Amino acid sequence: EVAYYNNKELGLGSRFLAVVEDATARALAYPLTGSPASENTRRMLLKDFPFALVYRPLKMESLSLHLLITHAAQSTGGTA
Repeated sequence: EVAYYNNKELGLGSRFLAVVEDATARALAYPLTGSPASENTRRMLLKDFPFALVYRPLKMESLSLHLLITHAAQSTGGTA
């Protein structure tokens, strides 16, 4: 997606990456911040982009995550 956004507008891909990194850092720092998405899975919308960070906190004490970046419509079961 970074390359796609860079082709759309210079620097937009870098902004997308920064938003993903920010959301990942928030999920690591505060694992319960995201909205419940399904059993043991949380979802955090990415600011200014139609994507969501979907993650599963593995161990609260070790701050480890399994994560996935998905189109926001797909992560809710909706259509684009």
